[in-house]
Amino acid sequence: MSQPNEWRLLHRAPSPTVSRRAARPVGGRDATQVASIVTDGATAVISARAQDTKDGNQPARLVGDPRMTAPPPSPVCPEHDGPAASLLHGAPVRPSLREDEPRDQRVLNATPSAGQFDCTNKTGEFSVGSEDLFHSGSIPGHRKGSKPAAVRTLHRCGRTMPQEASSATGILRQAAEQPPSSHALLIVAAAVVLWLCWSHSRGSHEPKASQLMPAYVPLEIGLSTILLQCKGLVSYLPFALRRRTGSLFGITRRHQILYNLPGVDKLFATGHRTLDTNPLGLSMVLRVFGGLVPPELRPNFPAMCKKLSTPVEKGFVNDEAATAALARADVPGKVGDLLSFSEEPASQRHWERAAKITVMAQPGTGRSAAVELDLENLLRDLGACISIPQLYGQDFLDRNPTLLDDFWKFDNHAFPLLVAGAPKWIPIKSFKEGVAARDRLHLALGGFFRRLDQLMNNESVDFDADMSDVSVVAKERNAAFKEFGVPIENRGKLETGTFWGQNANTQPLVFWFILYIYATPGLLEALRSEVEPCMAVTRDGAITQITRVDISALGRECPLLKSAMFETFRMVNEPTSIRYVARALLVPDGEHQHHLEAGTWISVPHAGIQHEPSIFPEPDQFIPDRFLEVDERSGKTVARYGRLRPWGAGVGICKGRTFAEKEILLIASCFITLWDMEPPGGGPWQVPGSVPGTGVARPNGAVRAVLKRRSHASWRPDVE
Repeated sequence: MSQPNEWRLLHRAPSPTVSRRAARPVGGRDATQVASIVTDGATAVISARAQDTKDGNQPARLVGDPRMTAPPPSPVCPEHDGPAASLLHGAPVRPSLREDEPRDQRVLNATPSAGQFDCTNKTGEFSVGSEDLFHSGSIPGHRKGSKPAAVRTLHRCGRTMPQEASSATGILRQAAEQPPSSHALLIVAAAVVLWLCWSHSRGSHEPKASQLMPAYVPLEIGLSTILLQCKGLVSYLPFALRRRTGSLFGITRRHQILYNLPGVDKLFATGHRTLDTNPLGLSMVLRVFGGLVPPELRPNFPAMCKKLSTPVEKGFVNDEAATAALARADVPGKVGDLLSFSEEPASQRHWERAAKITVMAQPGTGRSAAVELDLENLLRDLGACISIPQLYGQDFLDRNPTLLDDFWKFDNHAFPLLVAGAPKWIPIKSFKEGVAARDRLHLALGGFFRRLDQLMNNESVDFDADMSDVSVVAKERNAAFKEFGVPIENRGKLETGTFWGQNANTQPLVFWFILYIYATPGLLEALRSEVEPCMAVTRDGAITQITRVDISALGRECPLLKSAMFETFRMVNEPTSIRYVARALLVPDGEHQHHLEAGTWISVPHAGIQHEPSIFPEPDQFIPDRFLEVDERSGKTVARYGRLRPWGAGVGICKGRTFAEKEILLIASCFITLWDMEPPGGGPWQVPGSVPGTGVARPNGAVRAVLKRRSHASWRPDVE
C-alpha cells in the first residue's frame, strides 16, 4: 500500500476548526426486506430486516484505501434532502436551489421525476433517544440485535439510559432506495402506521391523567425521520399530517419532533419541572424492564429515582471516580489474559465462551499461537466482564454463568418489541426466549440484593458469597430501595434497567472502535505510537504484559485516539432525546414561535446531522482525524466533539459519559498494544454492513478474526 494513501488524512496539518472536504455522493445498496405488522389495539409494531449485500463494483471502503472505487454519480447532491427540507424548516417548496443559501433554507424542485431525489445512504436506521431511568438525560444510540428492532434503545455507562428508536421502520428507508415498484410496500406500511398513530391520538392533545409514554412515539420518531430523508413521492407522506411549521413537525398531536432546531441546547437546559424525564423513566420500568411500581409508590417515583441515581453519579461520573473505578478493574491484566488458547468451555475465560473459538496453533508448538473467533462476541463480553464487577462485585458474575447470554437475548429479542408495547403473549419464539431471559435476569439481580441485604444487616450471607468487593454505589442503592419500601424481590426487577444501561451500548462500541482501528490503513501504527508513552510494559519470553498505564493521559495526550473514538460514535450511534412537557412553554424557532401544551412529548433527533455532508463531509467514510482541532490558547492539537451530540443535550446530558469514554479508550489502547489481528485467510479488512439494534449497530453477519500475541520484532517496549 502506498505511503500517500495511508497517510493522506492521518498526517495532514490540523486546523483550528474541523476540516471540510468536498462531499461526494455514495451509491445506494441493494437490500432484502422482511416485514411483519403486529397490531394490539391501536399499537402497531413493524419489524423489518434489511440485509445489506455487497456490490461487486463497490467493495467496502475505508479512508486511504487505494482499492476505493468511485460510486456512480447521484442525480442530486447528497447535501440536499429533497422536498423534505421544506417540511423540516417550514419553507415553501420552491422550484430552484441556491447554493449560497444556508443549509436550513435550501429546498428542491416541488415536482420531481422518478428517482430525482436522493438521500444520504447511512449504515443503518435511525435511532431515538430518551433519558436515564433514574433522572438523567438524552444519550446516543444506534442499532443492535440479530433481528432489527421495532424500537431502539440506548444507554450511557454506569446509569440506566434507554434510548427509544424505531429501527423497525428500516423497511421504509430500504424500500425508498429501491426502484419505484418497491415503493408500494413502503407506502402501504407507512399508511398503516400513520393511520394507527393518528387514530390513537385523536382527541389526545389534552394532558392525560397517565403520563406514560404512548407506545407509538418511538415508532413515529423512526418513521418520520426516515420519510423526511427519503427520496421521491415517499418524502411527501409527512406533509399530510404536519401540524407545525419551521423546525417542528409531528404525525400525532401529543408528539412533536424538533429537527435541526436552532438553540436546541438552550431549550434542553430547561429544568425538569418543565421538560420532565421521569414519565419516560416510569414507562421504561413498567413496559420494558418488568419492574413493579404500585400506585402508592408512583407519587414518590421521582424522589426514588433521584435517590437511586445520586450514588451512581458520585461513584462513576467525575474524572477522578471514573479513573479509580477503571484502575480497580485491572483492564491491562484482563486484556493481557484475553485468550486461554483452548476450545474447552471449562478452560476458557468468561468472555471467551460465546466467541466460538477455533484454536489454530497452540503455544509452544514452534508457531505463533493463534485462534480464530467471533470478534463482536469476544469484545462485548470482555467489556461486560470489566464493568459488571465494578458495581456488583465479582461473585455476582461468577455465580451466574448464563448472565451475559441472558442479557444479550433480552436486549436483542425482547427489548425492541416491549418498548413498542407488545404484549408478552405474542407467539414469536425469539421474543418469548428474550422475555424468559429477562425473568432470569430478575432472579439473578434479586438474589444479589438478598445477599447484599444480609451483608448490610450483619446476617449470614447465602452460599457464604464473597461480597467484599461490592461497590458503595450498590450498597447505597440498596439502602434507597429499602427506604422507599421496595421488597427484595422487586429490587432486582427495578435494577434491570441500570444493569442494561451499564452494558447495552458501551460494550458493542468497544468492538466497533477496535475493528475500525485495524481496518483503517495506517491508523493502527499511528495509534500504537501515540499510546506508547502512556504505558510501561515488560516481556517474559513471548508474553508481553502492561505493568502500568496512565488512564487519564490516554484522553489528555492522545488526540488521534480520542478523535477516532468520536468518529466511531458518529458512525454507529444515532441519538435522539425525548422529553415530556410538564408545563406549557414557547419554543423560539427563527421567525416562528411554537406553543407546546402540557402533556406533549417532544423529541430531538441529534443523529440528523451526523450524516449531513455540509457538516461532516464524506459522511459514509470513517475518517479518524475528523474531530482534530488546534486549541487557540495552547496551540496543541486536541479532539473535540464539535457539532456531534452523542450524549444528548441540556440538563439531561449523560452523566456517565466520562466513565464510558475512559473505558473504551483504555480497552482499545491495551488491545492494540498487546494483540495482532487479521481477517481469516489474510488480506485487507472489510468492515461489514450493519443492522439496527437497541442502541449500537450490529454487524450484519459474524465478524471472524484471527488473534495472536503482538510481534515485537521491531518494537522496543518501555520498561519501568
